[in-house]
Amino acid sequence: MKIWLYCYIVTNMKTTVDLPDDLLIQAKVFAARKKKTLKELIIAGLRGQLEAGEAGDGCARRQIRWVTADGGLPKGVDLSHRETLGDIISRQK
Repeated sequence: MKIWLYCYIVTNMKTTVDLPDDLLIQAKVFAARKKKTLKELIIAGLRGQLEAGEAGDGCARRQIRWVTADGGLPKGVDLSHRETLGDIISRQK
């Protein structure tokens, strides 16, 4: 008996992005000046934006005010008696 093991690991994904012509030209010129590929420039830009987003967007976060209340059943309520529960519910309406 032979067992064949197939393994395929995806390390990169290809995608298509529509960019305005002037932006693409500027990006290619910028990448060439920095001796980088356009791919490297795009990756660095995306990583920078994602890291900046995780650090915060500059907006002040509001503090959550937690409100708690004592829970439990009212005195005299027995969950095993349907009729009693029905009466209590109809009285509260």
